[in-house]
Amino acid sequence: MPLQIASLIKYLKSLNKKDIINFIYCLSLAMVFWLLNALSNQYNSTLNFGVKYIKPALGNGTNVIVNDYDLPRQLQININALGRDIVWYSIASYLSHIEIDLSKKMLNSKNRTKGFINSNELFKSVTKKLTANVNILNVEPSVINLKFDKYYLKKVPVKVDDKDAVLPSGVYKNNYQTIPDSVEVSGARNLLVSRKVWNTVPVEVNETGKVHEVDIELSQIKGVNVNPNIVKLIIEPDRYTENERLVKIKKVNIPRNIKITTFSKEVKVKFNAPISLIEDIESE
Repeated sequence: MPLQIASLIKYLKSLNKKDIINFIYCLSLAMVFWLLNALSNQYNSTLNFGVKYIKPALGNGTNVIVNDYDLPRQLQININALGRDIVWYSIASYLSHIEIDLSKKMLNSKNRTKGFINSNELFKSVTKKLTANVNILNVEPSVINLKFDKYYLKKVPVKVDDKDAVLPSGVYKNNYQTIPDSVEVSGARNLLVSRKVWNTVPVEVNETGKVHEVDIELSQIKGVNVNPNIVKLIIEPDRYTENERLVKIKKVNIPRNIKITTFSKEVKVKFNAPISLIEDIESE
């Protein structure tokens, strides 16, 4: 083997520039003829096209698809076609998609909770993308199942999720205000009919304990549209503060044969309390 390699290297070194150019030209020409012949033959192949679902505008009288997020996002199409068509559609599968119109299904499903797109309907959608020269063998999945529910829209207050927030030192609690204070939610009725509030994502409290504003996202549920999905959150910490009160001295539980006299009728008491509770603290 080493002898053969050495002989090949010796032969290549013996070629002049003109011989090398002729060799490359002949090799390129042979490859072109081979490629043209290969692209003219019939082959079986598989194409993977992305799917775009066409839906009507949502509103009264329109049903929504509950399992929208579970619908296939890609169709596997097994075909028999010329090599050149396979190459062309392989490139096209990365640059375009197959459209499946769900409008009629959604508008005509008033009293139904289930539906499907059968194999014939899928074939029709696929043939709009592929030419008549391509023989479609089969499409996977062969059936797309649909689940329907009534379209529902409501306005609900925003609730700040601070159950996991750690309060900074010296802070009793945080007071929150969101702008706006309510949002519109729309989607499947069974997901929304019992909803009284809409939570934010868990809030992170500023450790400095100062008043500050942040933009915060609202929690997301599959199949539900939240508008707007980001609100402005104003965080105002309720800090502990030092205060004082004059408290009257009251004698209790004194035995009958003992007399106790105090030099003052009241005493000044200093204490720490949340700012929000200061006005509620009364001296007795």
